Amino acid sequence: MKIHDIESAKNQIYLDLLGLLSSQGIAEKGQALIFGLKATEQIRAQYFDTIVGAIAEREMDFSKLNGIDRVYKLPNGLFNKIDIFGTGEPILMVKVPEIPMADSKIEFKGCSLVIPFQDPSNVGALLRTAAGFGVNQIFLAKGCANPFHPKSTRAASGVIFAHKYLKFSNLKDFSLPCIALDSKGVDLKKFNFPNDFILIPGVEGKGLSEEIKSLATTKISIPLNQSVDSLNATIATSIALYSWSAQNS
Repeated sequence: MKIHDIESAKNQIYLDLLGLLSSQGIAEKGQALIFGLKATEQIRAQYFDTIVGAIAEREMDFSKLNGIDRVYKLPNGLFNKIDIFGTGEPILMVKVPEIPMADSKIEFKGCSLVIPFQDPSNVGALLRTAAGFGVNQIFLAKGCANPFHPKSTRAASGVIFAHKYLKFSNLKDFSLPCIALDSKGVDLKKFNFPNDFILIPGVEGKGLSEEIKSLATTKISIPLNQSVDSLNATIATSIALYSWSAQNS
């Protein structure tokens, strides 16, 4: 273990570490941060080869970081500016994978999920749900928040590497049923999911765009009490994934 002791807030390495709190910094460095004991333990246990370093407060127990090549040791004040969630635990630095553009040769199996959300917390929460129900292929829509943003990795709680991530230019490129969540769609309780399909949630607040509506081969809805007109997009998508999972169990 090579320990880098950083004292100054003007240190360039420290400034680079702070940069990993933003999507721009993540894109520039190709690295992201994992916060919290549960998430970091899961990454260490299942995805250790993604770890490129760790950040720790100088009084922490460094035995928790055994096997990690590089550790950046910070005084309390500097560490707390990076530990934005106040976990009080060492923070892992992980390598962000390349996210390729999907092509017509892609293999589909089960549910492939489009994520259009602009709020990284919603992205991470849905990634955690998707992992729980067996979705392993994620399509990141244009304008979607970076799945490796700290708010997303925090909400995903250790499953950020459980998925295959892809970008796409047009869903028409894939000859597969596209099922969209829409308040005017078929009642979810009466709907039978096909073996292989793409599930498309609406964007927070705005719902489905006209472009997505035109691409959807089927629209499904979640029936609600008349006093509620819609659900949070993440919750609605989670309910749809549960329904699909239940049909296949």
